[in-house]
Amino acid sequence: MSASLTVIGQGSRRILALPGLFATAESLRPVFAQLKDCTVLVPVYSGYAGSGRAYVNEEDEAALILQALQETGQSGPLDLLYGISFGANIGAYLVKEHSDLFRKVLFDTPMYFKVNGVLLKGLQKALHSGVQAIRGYAQEEDAEKALLENSYFQKYLGNPNEANRALYQEIVRTMRSMDEASAERMLTAAASFAYPHWNPEQQKQVIFLFSPDDPVQHVEKHVREHYPDARYSQVKGFGYCGFLTQEPKAYAGMVSSLL
Repeated sequence: MSASLTVIGQGSRRILALPGLFATAESLRPVFAQLKDCTVLVPVYSGYAGSGRAYVNEEDEAALILQALQETGQSGPLDLLYGISFGANIGAYLVKEHSDLFRKVLFDTPMYFKVNGVLLKGLQKALHSGVQAIRGYAQEEDAEKALLENSYFQKYLGNPNEANRALYQEIVRTMRSMDEASAERMLTAAASFAYPHWNPEQQKQVIFLFSPDDPVQHVEKHVREHYPDARYSQVKGFGYCGFLTQEPKAYAGMVSSLL
């Protein structure tokens, strides 16, 4: 069974957009709905409610997304492959195996973490406890309050405000509805990215977007070491994925400039 695709817009330019960890097409809609000349294809990840399958790993997920593109007649060269956060982790395997299907690639604040030993176990424990706590509440309102007050998620998503409130709510709904084994595999994958090999030409297709104010901005150093021929851009004043949630109009303009 291939991935299902949510479609935003009906324009002539085509974008494959991969949302972040525990996020869906709704987290991208405020930005990509502004691109009136675009058709944006957003996969429903394995393990999410309604997907009908368990999440295995990034490489497997990339293959399912490719299959969905082929089955819906979208396998020709797309104008842009976009991935934010964990979406860029899955997208990395599409670049590795099928870079010819995309004219350009934009990865925003990828979760290209690679921690080992005690650090890996500590990160997994923190993520696991957060997910378990949210899944444990009987009422969604209580789970949302717990996530809004969780210092770990605040560190990465920023303090709750009108700009990112919808993203917090979406993460809660996904965490509560997806199967637990898939959630665990996703969390493990996010903490131990394998950096698939890209040849120099593949690297040149990719633009990475980072912020010096991002709590995980140190990842950029490691990404540059693995993919020295990629292009790098920085936008100041935003935390993790903050440009997307806080300035959707400007973000849409940035994406549009790449098409």
